[in-house]
Amino acid sequence: MFNKFFKNFICLMLALFVLTMPVYAYNDLSTGQSLNITAKGAILVDINTDIILYKRYMDVAIRPASMTKMMTLLVAWEQTKDRQNEIVSLTKEMIEVPDGSSSANLNVGDKVSIHDLFYGMMLPSGNDAAKALAYIVSGNEKNFALLMNDKAKELGMNKSSFKNAHGFDEDGHYTTPYDLALLCQVLCENEELIKIFSSVKYTMTVYPKGDMNAPTKQTVYNTNNMINKNSAEYFEGFKGIKTGFTKLAGNCLAGYYEKDGRKMVAVVANCDPTMRDSDMRALLNYGIKTFDTLNLNEIFATKKIVVDLENASLGDESNGQLELYLQHHEESKYITLSKSEGTKIRTFDENTVSIRYPVVSAPVKSGQQVGTVEFVYDNEVIYSAPALASRMVDAEIESPKDLVSLGIKGKIRVSFGFLTSRYFLIPLFSFVALAGFVYGFLLLRKRQVMRVRARQKNGMARRRRSSATRQNNRML
Repeated sequence: MFNKFFKNFICLMLALFVLTMPVYAYNDLSTGQSLNITAKGAILVDINTDIILYKRYMDVAIRPASMTKMMTLLVAWEQTKDRQNEIVSLTKEMIEVPDGSSSANLNVGDKVSIHDLFYGMMLPSGNDAAKALAYIVSGNEKNFALLMNDKAKELGMNKSSFKNAHGFDEDGHYTTPYDLALLCQVLCENEELIKIFSSVKYTMTVYPKGDMNAPTKQTVYNTNNMINKNSAEYFEGFKGIKTGFTKLAGNCLAGYYEKDGRKMVAVVANCDPTMRDSDMRALLNYGIKTFDTLNLNEIFATKKIVVDLENASLGDESNGQLELYLQHHEESKYITLSKSEGTKIRTFDENTVSIRYPVVSAPVKSGQQVGTVEFVYDNEVIYSAPALASRMVDAEIESPKDLVSLGIKGKIRVSFGFLTSRYFLIPLFSFVALAGFVYGFLLLRKRQVMRVRARQKNGMARRRRSSATRQNNRML
């Protein structure tokens, strides 16, 4: 009885352990290398391949501070797709935020477009603009937070909970670096959202006190100097996404990098004062210098594929060699690996990359699919593509072995193919043999007749000579 209970208990514990294990959307190539960064939590992800390049306490709960506004941006953008040019009037409850909040300098009674509120939230990190968007979408911030949490579950952000739209510290308002990386990746798939958070500055149109006849221009600036070319903190290829700071959260930054085909998202949380940007720079440089992400479509498109055809005509102009065109995938196919291994693949190092060619036999037509070409790395096929023939190649017609000695193998035309058939050769040989026999018989018969005639002539001559002799004797 005890043994049965013990076995059931162990099975239950194992099931609970499996169910509570984190399920990751990313593969992991991180090496555990310790970078010289101060962030208490960090993650770097190559989003072309969904590979984690670096992690530090990526599943530990953090306070997101104004990085919360990334979720507000996504939810509000999706909920207002058809009304973003709508002008809204701001009430006190819409823009009333905790003391110490960052602000887009909005006032009660002002009118502004929903579209401009996105810039007012993301660039100067306006808590007032974030809360206004929550009210526009859901009528209050509490209901908007429900939408935020629903979206978090949809994205697989299983260790996140949102209580407000702006990120000011509040009990039950938390996330993780890993969850934020998932959110960053979704934002970076939308070019319109990239345009917003990567802007160095933006000029909003505000109608003070709702006077539509007296618009004012109000310029807001991005709090992230790493995207500003005029700043000492500028990092080429970096496009934002969102800074953050509270006393409890510390300095935070979620970023997107895109350059030379590389796309990465990174999060640094709870950094030492003044070290936020340097932590982000160290993370990005590590990803750039240590790893390589290859677009296999582009790399293998330059590779010339030539095969030797089986059964090609001896008169083929290229001696039976056929170049194949690869039918590449419409969508790019990427692979991430170490910098040194990436260089070997780019240069087609024969000890690193091998090619499996299809077996192709003539005849083939131009444009005909003749098989699949596979590129192999580390004993795995990393890329394959259908192969198409670049030209037409005729097949060689095989001749019978008994004609090889005559020196005509391979020269028999298709129109005279019947000459090699046994149904023609057997009667032919029989006819020749019969003709030879008849000819021999007739020749023999002719010789016999000639001998008989010769004997007849000889007999007549003797008779003439005998008669002449008798006549001479009488005359004497």
